Amino acid sequence: MKRTLLLFLALPLVLGSCAPSVSTLLTASPQAPLAPGEEVSLISLQEQVPPHAEVIGMVRIGDSGFTTDCSWGAVIAKAKSEARKVGGNSIKIIDHQKPNLASTCHRITVNILKVSGAEPTQNAPFAAENDPYVDLGRTYAQAAAGSPELPAETPSPKVRLGINGGWSTRIAKVTDNVSPDYKQYIKDLKQGYHLGADATYYFSEQMGFGLKYSTYKASNEAEIYGQSSGGGRMRGKMSDAISINFIGPTFNTRSLDITRKNTIHFGAGLGYMGYRNNNTIANENLKITGGTLGLSWDVGYDMALTDNMALGLQLSLLAGTLSKIQVQKGFSTTTVTLDKDNREGLARIDVSVGLRFMK
Repeated sequence: MKRTLLLFLALPLVLGSCAPSVSTLLTASPQAPLAPGEEVSLISLQEQVPPHAEVIGMVRIGDSGFTTDCSWGAVIAKAKSEARKVGGNSIKIIDHQKPNLASTCHRITVNILKVSGAEPTQNAPFAAENDPYVDLGRTYAQAAAGSPELPAETPSPKVRLGINGGWSTRIAKVTDNVSPDYKQYIKDLKQGYHLGADATYYFSEQMGFGLKYSTYKASNEAEIYGQSSGGGRMRGKMSDAISINFIGPTFNTRSLDITRKNTIHFGAGLGYMGYRNNNTIANENLKITGGTLGLSWDVGYDMALTDNMALGLQLSLLAGTLSKIQVQKGFSTTTVTLDKDNREGLARIDVSVGLRFMK
């Protein structure tokens, strides 16, 4: 459990990166890559694309959430590098989001161009060495004040609500203490379904906090045979109906694709995991309950259906272990402490599909 908790705490560092996020979309066959030192020209927002220019694709340079090197010069250099890889000798700025409270990074979207029949434009204001938009010691606010060249920033959704459901499988090993006659029964009981909902508020384009709820359901029953106290054969029914609930706060990150409509989501949560099993053996009914610390990890992809709704696919891992349970029989309740070899593992994998609502 200590290793699991350390992994959970380290997750934001795994998901994040010091480098800007890069999304590339090719709209034509890539050309032969340019030599490392070959010039890639920069065409500003105001300038027209030169004649004989072919659009090869688009590149979006954004904030990964932990980006440290995202100055104007750094993101332009990265965009040129991406263009050079696919044979583009010019990039045309089509969107520029300036640093603000949500992100300290310059974020740009550019068209990758292959200009032939004429020298690519070299006199764009953005490319000039004395241009104020290039980081030469002046702040962006000083450089951009009053400039009509910068477009209004297109804000990303702040709120994401999701509902989902799907197939689940518990992954804890069946203990060797279980009779071979009932091992398959237990294995079948580990397959079930889940339903869930979550809400996230993004305080920046990439990062947010939220709340997650998920419930798992599984059941099984079988005929059992035994010997009665009188020495005769006894026949009865054994059944289990299990539910496992998780609820807790989450930390979430996301990465928008170049269209800014489809997104990849990551989430990690720490909360309460509750267990309940309504068990019947012959004519004896038991209610078994317990609770423990639960951890949750999610990775998903949202495909836009409209501006405010998306279809979401998600893979989740939830983990927790019961070391103590309460067994209720009639009006009597007994607390049972489970030894190390008989603790109840609640870890499971969820495969989900659902709807997402953004605003």
